[in-house]
Amino acid sequence: MIVDGKFKGHIVGKTAQNGLDMQASEYRPIAQLKVEYASRLMQQAGHHLSRIGVDFLSKIDPAPATGAAAAQPQEPAKPA
Repeated sequence: MIVDGKFKGHIVGKTAQNGLDMQASEYRPIAQLKVEYASRLMQQAGHHLSRIGVDFLSKIDPAPATGAAAAQPQEPAKPA
């Protein structure tokens, strides 16, 4: 809701310990989109945010296995 030309929102960031930090903030709109553009923007944002999050995981390079463990194939972990 816009009150006195401003609206409230939150900024989400990382802390030094890689935790999440959320801070409340006030914003002032500087422009208004036409209905067609606003509809397209919401569709694109919804599509992006509803994607399965496989690309949100960091890549971790495991240490190469050595010895007998390297010779035996490993089965993938089963989901809990």
